[in-house]
Amino acid sequence: MLKINHNNALASTKTLLHFHCLLLITFTFLSATVTAAYYADALSKSLLYFEAQRSGRLPYNQRVMWRDHSGLTDGLQQGVGDGDTDHYCWQRSEDMTTSRRAHKIDEANPGSDVAGETTAAMAAASIVFRKIKPLYSCTMLNRNLAVLS
Repeated sequence: MLKINHNNALASTKTLLHFHCLLLITFTFLSATVTAAYYADALSKSLLYFEAQRSGRLPYNQRVMWRDHSGLTDGLQQGVGDGDTDHYCWQRSEDMTTSRRAHKIDEANPGSDVAGETTAAMAAASIVFRKIKPLYSCTMLNRNLAVLS
């Protein structure tokens, strides 16, 4: 007849349970660490991509070294560009010679969608910069009011 020592069986079960819990905690921690590392890398590359898409005079600390100033002679009035011309040109912004004229919006040339998007962006910028750059925040708010009028 086989005798079972219940104390040893119970101790073995507890040990096995502790081992599985430890293994689960370790796996969860490693998984979270790896996931966080991938997320940080993806976020960094996404921000770099958006930095590369900037147009105009670029800041001195531009991380995308092959990019240069672009679109410096674009029509800078608030307005809408010529979509046909813009979409026809598929080259680096720095090399574009295509006309990038903007069309002004006013009472005679309506553009409520552009005006609405512009005022929303300036209002958001005003809120974001209110505490860290109050002068810029006020500038955005004043320009926002000018567009609305």
